[in-house]
Amino acid sequence: LLRQWKGFNNWLGTDPKVGTLKLGFLKLSDADQVTVQEVVEHLGVFEEATMLLSGEKYVSLSLVMPTFIELFNYIEKIMVKPEISEATKAGLTEAHKVLAKYYEYSDDSKYYLASVILDPRFKAQYLIQKEFDVLYGNIVQKTVDWIRALSDAPFGQEKEQMTQTFHQTASSKLLSNMFQHSSSKSDQPEID
Repeated sequence: LLRQWKGFNNWLGTDPKVGTLKLGFLKLSDADQVTVQEVVEHLGVFEEATMLLSGEKYVSLSLVMPTFIELFNYIEKIMVKPEISEATKAGLTEAHKVLAKYYEYSDDSKYYLASVILDPRFKAQYLIQKEFDVLYGNIVQKTVDWIRALSDAPFGQEKEQMTQTFHQTASSKLLSNMFQHSSSKSDQPEID
């Protein structure tokens, strides 16, 4: 509509008839154009977020919380601008409510927070910068401690035993070397 605004308005200016209804009364004003531009601009941000979280060729769990946080920040920043129309503010308020509803699902699982901490693009620093420890009672440090506890759990020993068994039963050089890196010892804990 924005790309064809002038032509669309010219067409409506001829008061075309579709069926039994004349459409001239639908001619759009300059204020309508501003509103449509605002809507397109804001929906573009939501489209970008949707495409990011809909990736099929990469893991997106660690992107969920940061994407929601950035959308919340975007909405809150736009809402204080005096030039934003009331209709757009109403739409953004509703969008904020829907986001908040779905964001609450991340509270049901530690894995959302843990995935952000383990993602090298974010790490704990992102959440600390967003004041998660202040807002949620030291939750970043508690999650880091939980991850460390998981990495120290007996599963590490079980993985080593499974890898050794695999190496013993592998029939080719390729297969016997495939998981060599996973059984190497290091002085530094893997989670660090």
